[in-house]
Amino acid sequence: MDDYEEFLKEKVRERKRELKQAKEARRKAIDDMDPKGKG
Repeated sequence: MDDYEEFLKEKVRERKRELKQAKEARRKAIDDMDPKGKG
């Protein structure tokens, strides 16, 4: 595997981590606004 492929895989990994954190942060913000939750 060459350096470029390694670079791309690392970029994808970072992107997925950012998306996951953003989704969790958004869910937490919604929960804070609505203490009853959705159920």
